[in-house]
Amino acid sequence: ARNLPAELVRLADPTLKLSGGVDADLSVRGRIGDPSARLAINAPAIRSADPTLTDLPPLQASAEARIENRTLTTSLDATVGDGAQASLRATAGLTPGAEGGLPTLDQSSPLQARIDAEAVLERLSAFLPLQGGRVAGQAAVHVVVAGTPADPTVSGDATLKDGALDQPGVGLYLRDIELDAKGQGERLVVETLSAAAVGGGTLTGSGGISFDVTERGPADLRVEARQLRVVDTDQAEIAIDADLTLQGTLPEYRLAGTVTVLPSEIRIPDQLPPSVIDLPVTEIRDGVVIRTPEAAAPEEKTGHSPIRLDVRVAIPGPVFIRGRGLD
Repeated sequence: ARNLPAELVRLADPTLKLSGGVDADLSVRGRIGDPSARLAINAPAIRSADPTLTDLPPLQASAEARIENRTLTTSLDATVGDGAQASLRATAGLTPGAEGGLPTLDQSSPLQARIDAEAVLERLSAFLPLQGGRVAGQAAVHVVVAGTPADPTVSGDATLKDGALDQPGVGLYLRDIELDAKGQGERLVVETLSAAAVGGGTLTGSGGISFDVTERGPADLRVEARQLRVVDTDQAEIAIDADLTLQGTLPEYRLAGTVTVLPSEIRIPDQLPPSVIDLPVTEIRDGVVIRTPEAAAPEEKTGHSPIRLDVRVAIPGPVFIRGRGLD
C-alpha cells in the first residue's frame, strides 16, 4: 500500500488533524501456523493540519516486524524534529500454531527488548488522541526487558518532569506532574507520582505491577487526591478527595476505594450543545409513577472489562445547582 492518508486517524479521534501519507509492505509465505513474514511501515512526514501548529516539525517514523525461523523480531524508530526521539528493539521466540492457528509466543524462549525514548511532550500533542487537549513536560524512558515471556526481568526507568495536562473537554487541568518509575526484577515500581490542579488540590500515587505471567501480573497501585479540582469549566466546578487502589491479577483487576465530592457548583447553561443526549426519565408524583420512558433494546455486550469497579461515591456536603430558574 502506498500513501495511505494520515487523515484516516480521524476515524478513531475526530480531533486529530493530520496530513501526509503512510507506506506499508506485507509479505507472507509458508504455513499459517509456522510462517515467514515481513511487515514494514514507513511514515516519512506526518504533519499537523491544525493552522495553530504549522511550525511543528513533522513526525517521521518507520517500523518493521519479521517472523523467520520461529523468531519474531521487531523494530521502531520515530522522531519529531529534535524534540522527540524513540526507538524499540525486541526479539522473542515463537511456538507453531495448531492446525489452522497462528503461532504464539514461546513462554520458555529467551526474550530481549529495549525501549529508549526522550521527548519534549509539547511536540507530541498534535499526534496523540487527546480529544483537543494538550500535554507538556520532559519525558524519558529507558527500559530493558530480558529473561523469558514466562519469567521476565525489567530494568531501567521512566520519568516525567515539569509535566502538564489540559483536557478542556472535561475541565481537568494539571500542572507540576512528576513521575519516577523503575524496573525492579519482574516488577515496574512507581516510586513517585504527583500533580497539582490549576484550580487547587493535589494528586499522588505509588505502587507497582508485575510482568510475571505465571503469577498473572499482580498489581498493587494506590492513588490519593486531596481537594483536587477535577472539573473546572464555565458549567461546573467540582473538587474531590479520593483514596483508590488497583489490585488483583489477570484477567480481572479491582479498582476500589472512596471518592468524596466536596462542596461544588454546577451551572446549567441557557442553551445545551447538540452533543447532549436525551436521558430517559421516570416521573413520580406522590409516590405514583406518572410516566416511564420507552424500553430500549438491550445493548449487545462486546466483551468483559479487565477492571472490576468497587468504588463508593460520597457527597456529604452541599452541591449547588444553579441556572434556568434554580438560582
